[in-house]
Amino acid sequence: IPPPSPEPPTITSLPPTVTTLVSRITGATVHIVGTAHVSRASADEVKEVIRYTQPNFIVLELCPSRINILSMEEQDSATPITLTQALQNSKKHGILPALLSYLYSGVRQQLKIMPGLEFRTAFIEAQKLTNCTLVLGDRPVHITLKRTWANLKFLEKIKLVYTLMKESRLKITEEDIEGLKDTDLITSMIKELAKEFPGMSRPLIYERDEYLTNSLRRCPGPVVVGVVGLGHVEGIKKCWEEELDIRQISEIPSSHSSITKKTIIVGICSVIIGVFTWLLY
Repeated sequence: IPPPSPEPPTITSLPPTVTTLVSRITGATVHIVGTAHVSRASADEVKEVIRYTQPNFIVLELCPSRINILSMEEQDSATPITLTQALQNSKKHGILPALLSYLYSGVRQQLKIMPGLEFRTAFIEAQKLTNCTLVLGDRPVHITLKRTWANLKFLEKIKLVYTLMKESRLKITEEDIEGLKDTDLITSMIKELAKEFPGMSRPLIYERDEYLTNSLRRCPGPVVVGVVGLGHVEGIKKCWEEELDIRQISEIPSSHSSITKKTIIVGICSVIIGVFTWLLY
């Protein structure tokens, strides 16, 4: 079966939301499309930018363990996972990724938006081009989450688990949804959490800005399109001319702690019992 033919763009110039940089390493022209994860318009913009620029490389804010997003169907994300399922998943993936997945699935179900639509659009458009390579440019998620968990103190870990469980099924109004349409949902959620847990910011956002920058500016080009969340664009611009130590931010920290799911649950129960005891007296 021959690949689908490329289609002409409907735009005659790049949208103002696209950031264009030049790699000092390869000389490639890099067009970065900052996407809003709850806006279908972002996927349309990705499509038009790819058709207009005809890139040789497309870099996605994904890692190999999240590549299944490129083949998801609408029904795959229709039912949010339960807390029981999340805790079961924690045996394999760890408590933090399990609870973050639980939180995100609830938000996603209320927004009625299938995740990664802009990435699937880029994947489809890449297949229509004669000589285009798709690059998964984000740091492996297990490294990101392990570095995040290691960056939190013991009491912060307990508080974070409690916060994620409490906030995971908050009702989102239509006004909330409208307010999110021009934002990077995932990064916005992380930044809100980081106000309470400052140790989350560096590994979850800023280190990934550096990793994505490295992926983008090392693509040979001559034309590269990057598809990343809006929340990463400013960080990428800031890092663009800097020397980056990618090896250091790719290391998994050694575990000096024996904190397990059981320890976390016991800790939360202790806090709750302590609060009730204080109230009674």
